[in-house]
Amino acid sequence: METAAIKVDIKARALPHASPSSSGFLHTVAIAQTREVEEFALDESDGSVSSLGSYPDDSFRDPLPFINLQSFKPDYVFQRVNDHLHDRVLSRLVTDHILIASQRGDFPQGGVLFMPVFVKLTQKVYLAVPSSISAYSDQESQEVETEDLEPESCAICLEKLSESKTNPISKLPGCTHEFHETCVIKWLDRQHDSCPLCRESVDGNTSPAMEN
Repeated sequence: METAAIKVDIKARALPHASPSSSGFLHTVAIAQTREVEEFALDESDGSVSSLGSYPDDSFRDPLPFINLQSFKPDYVFQRVNDHLHDRVLSRLVTDHILIASQRGDFPQGGVLFMPVFVKLTQKVYLAVPSSISAYSDQESQEVETEDLEPESCAICLEKLSESKTNPISKLPGCTHEFHETCVIKWLDRQHDSCPLCRESVDGNTSPAMEN
């Protein structure tokens, strides 16, 4: 099993603070984190990758931090965010989104903002499929295909319906069923005048057995 770098998706939105007095006229940032695990099957024989799906990482529990900011100065915001996330790379990414969001919208000069930030972390896990297993699967698939292509049996002799120069395949008049030519000749020599499968008469008329 091989784990790749974590994929990070961040969305931030700035809103006028509904009750700025409760925050002491400070901007408030709420950071919500979720984590997922996405699994992939890596075929070692050809390097192809196929997704196996994703699921929430239940082992991750993160309290919703509310961060009060006096300003949106980059270094100051980064320090405040990093104090809560304890991850400099992630804190830098979150800070960039906070700064961009703070500059959007038509807010009153000196207005207090409330900013929800949604962080989704997706850990990609690659499960290696050994080439021996892959080769076995391919061989098994080919065997199934070969079996599907194998000819059917002759309904008269019950042998495989394979054509040869000495024993070609033949059809009876009036139907589409195939038999060995020698088998058809013997069948008709026994005073049978219909197909052994559908009982269609060799002269195109349905046999009495079918009518009953």
